[in-house]
Amino acid sequence: MGRGEFVDDHLQSNEMTEISRLKRIVETLRSENGCSWDKVQTHSSLKAACTEDALWSIKSVFLWKVLR
Repeated sequence: MGRGEFVDDHLQSNEMTEISRLKRIVETLRSENGCSWDKVQTHSSLKAACTEDALWSIKSVFLWKVLR
């Protein structure tokens, strides 16, 4: 096995660990005792929230560049 293969395997392993961690977080948030806001979200409602958050991020970066 070459170094490149080891790096690829290591990255894939870390990525799967992070995906598994994210899945557990989402399952917890949407569980019976989880967050009431998360439980009622749909793809449509999340699109609106993500769009708004993206716009705030863009504005923040723009302001940071202007004010520094």
